[in-house]
Amino acid sequence: KEIDFLLSYIDIYPPAYDVMMGILHQTAPDLPWVLKFFNALIISLGFVFFYLFATLLIKDRGKALFATFILAAIPSYLSHFIWAHSLVITLFFPAMYALIKIRDDKRWTIVALIIIASIWVTQNVSQPIKLSTLILLYIVIIWALTKTFPRYEFGALSGGIILSFFWWGAMIAKYSFSKFVAYYGGGATHAGETLVLSGSDGFSITQFIISFFQTITRAGGTGSRAYTFSDFFYASGQNQINNPIGIGVIISILVLIGVIYILWKYKSSIVTTKNSWRVIAL
Repeated sequence: KEIDFLLSYIDIYPPAYDVMMGILHQTAPDLPWVLKFFNALIISLGFVFFYLFATLLIKDRGKALFATFILAAIPSYLSHFIWAHSLVITLFFPAMYALIKIRDDKRWTIVALIIIASIWVTQNVSQPIKLSTLILLYIVIIWALTKTFPRYEFGALSGGIILSFFWWGAMIAKYSFSKFVAYYGGGATHAGETLVLSGSDGFSITQFIISFFQTITRAGGTGSRAYTFSDFFYASGQNQINNPIGIGVIISILVLIGVIYILWKYKSSIVTTKNSWRVIAL
């Protein structure tokens, strides 16, 4: 019931970020420099992709530039910490750009599908699930506003997840489904240099579902604690090992003003949409 920890970590953890850095290592012999430079480059490209996405969404370059400045000013966005999180967040913006472009050209469905699949093989399951949920919310909003199911956008999301199973499926087949469930469902513990998988080869679907959602919702990492309103409203002067916390007073107030303005400006559309969903429910 013991698997070599090093090999199991390489296999079970999504490989995209590691593979990319390994390829980029060919550009320079100094590995620490490669990791630092290209991690910072990925984060910086995220601002470019966000600006392009915001321009397409807002249809105003000035407002998109201001939104990009706000993102860059958020202390808790991304920092110097070198990890796959830098890539998975950066990939989200071109994915949204491609999803919006589908309205003009259906061929962007393939682009969106590939980027979403890339998200699913870049970081652990918790982040792809969160980002896919945001994409699903976008699809639901488009559906509510246009009264037409956005089948191409939904196809890009579902197709990207299915495509990622070329890797996830291989891992499940290699380690057996029960051991894979134990690793991602909270049944794995580290003991020395090995990964000890608890439980038998059999599994309970109910237990898996419960443990799986506990795994993706419980706090993890160096900031494992409950966060309060002040943790978001105020920008912390002390960094965590990976990222700072808090978005700051000014940005928090701007967000609040923005939400109130949107609700006021589009109140008639919101009421109409609410009534439409009520009719559908009945």
